Amino acid sequence: MSRKSAITSVLAPLLAIMLAACGAMGGGGAERQSPAARSATPESAPPEPTGCRHGELIPAVDIPAVHADPVVIPEVRIGGEVVPEVTIPGVDLPAQRIPAQCTEIKPAPGGCLGAASIPPVSIPAVEIPPVEIPGLDAGGIKLDPVRAEGASAPAQHAEGVSTPEVCQAEPKDGGVVLSVVRPPLVRAPLVRPRLMRGNLIRPYACNDRNECVPAVEVPALEVPAVEVRAVEIPAAEIRAYEVGS
Repeated sequence: MSRKSAITSVLAPLLAIMLAACGAMGGGGAERQSPAARSATPESAPPEPTGCRHGELIPAVDIPAVHADPVVIPEVRIGGEVVPEVTIPGVDLPAQRIPAQCTEIKPAPGGCLGAASIPPVSIPAVEIPPVEIPGLDAGGIKLDPVRAEGASAPAQHAEGVSTPEVCQAEPKDGGVVLSVVRPPLVRAPLVRPRLMRGNLIRPYACNDRNECVPAVEVPALEVPAVEVRAVEIPAAEIRAYEVGS
């Protein structure tokens, strides 16, 4: 046997053992992640219900986007001075959605009223930023800045409500089986108020040489009110009755 063949015959089994050991240790690939690592991977949100097996569908609420274009104040030359162009930023508030939900009345055995629940719900916060038309002091024209404050509404939240299963108890020696009542459940309505930022106007103005700057206007901006209606599960009752011994 040649020296090269001898070396190969020794190294081949060692290489096979090393590869097997790496495979047993996991190798770090995604397909070899432990169950704990896989469970830590974020999953997409569950789809919204389109129907409810043991309750009523609470419809989704769509909150439309709000958009306002930027306002460009062009460059102007007054009395030999150049006032550079200014852009007042626009506003883009993205659309929001409050997902559909289900009320639930759990199945219950005879003589019982199942547990009932209404899930919590939230309306997200929203904010309109402040805005300012800058002042101007050039060529004998002086205009003060004009500013409108922003407006904001905090998030609104209604807690979920629930009630447990209630069952009638039959007396051992006969008699009256008392009625049981599941009280009504109500989740309070939610309202996020309308927000408004007023329109701004910096007026038209001229100097004594009849050089003029045009008026500048930033239109008003409104975010409509959002309402999530109250949700109710009516009361239920199993009436009393009498049994013999």
